[in-house]
Amino acid sequence: MSEVQLSVTESGGSTLVNMRQRVRDIEMEHGHFSSEYIKILESLLDNILNILRLGGRVSKDGELSLFVHSFIVYGVIFHSKYIDGENRDPLLGDWSCHS
Repeated sequence: MSEVQLSVTESGGSTLVNMRQRVRDIEMEHGHFSSEYIKILESLLDNILNILRLGGRVSKDGELSLFVHSFIVYGVIFHSKYIDGENRDPLLGDWSCHS
């Protein structure tokens, strides 16, 4: 991996804390060994590694989503899990990177 620089705004840092808290909330609700917890933990880890790999400036793009400007512009977006059609689960979901 080549050397990259990472800058996190204050609001981006707050969003990272919110992301970690969501993972903890799911762990408390579903258990440390639950598939729900493992899935969201892996999702967060994968996308944090993308941020570290690509570098850039990380800022807030919502309570659980980030905007990152590097040599490309991308977002780490939280997607709520849908239950029975239009209703969103108040806790579950996962993250993905989109450029």
